[in-house]
Amino acid sequence: MNVQNNIIQNLERYGVLADNIPSRPAVTGTNVSHNKIDNLPSGNNFGGDRGRGIAFEENLYGTASFNVITRVNVGWQDDNYNLASPGAATQVLNNTIHAYHRGIFHNLQYQSASDATISNNSLFVETTGDFAATSTNFGIELASIQSGVGATVTNNNSTNNVYGILLWNLPTTADITISGGTLTGNQYGVFATSNDPQFGAGAASHSIISGVNITGATVAGIGIDDHPARSGY
Repeated sequence: MNVQNNIIQNLERYGVLADNIPSRPAVTGTNVSHNKIDNLPSGNNFGGDRGRGIAFEENLYGTASFNVITRVNVGWQDDNYNLASPGAATQVLNNTIHAYHRGIFHNLQYQSASDATISNNSLFVETTGDFAATSTNFGIELASIQSGVGATVTNNNSTNNVYGILLWNLPTTADITISGGTLTGNQYGVFATSNDPQFGAGAASHSIISGVNITGATVAGIGIDDHPARSGY
């Protein structure tokens, strides 16, 4: 599926949904690029459901690149991958995203899932439209990456979010390394936690932060909370 050079706006659930059939075979080749996606505020604080600009689901690998995404609850999200891609793995590259809640959410990768690449994206808290941002908004979250699955997260910029980059429930044996990029004016530049502000307690994790430029953080440049019972740290 190729979705390119479109204006997609004023929707409730999804701008572009790339989903699989019930048996969930590993497939690849979806390309969602060079689109303008605007005004999907549903979900979280705003009623309705989802509000995702782009979603990849259930072992369906693809590329989301050079999109401009504004006034959305979620910019890009994937969920529930356990089979290796038969070709290219997921890439999320060079997007500009203004989100009320989640900029990029890379979630639930386990068993033989192929490592995603998330690079050169610019992520902003949304300050226009009819709604305020949520109290737990973030630029990027990596969540529930398990088994030996890794991820390449490089040169992303996050501006004025509560959490520039949020790391939670990463018990994978691979090293999760976040490198490069600039995190500007967030409450926390990077927040690594055992107790996600939305989802609660998770497994013991490890990750590496390398060469990230963090400036103007109002609470902490890097915050670490390894106490499973504490929330909102």
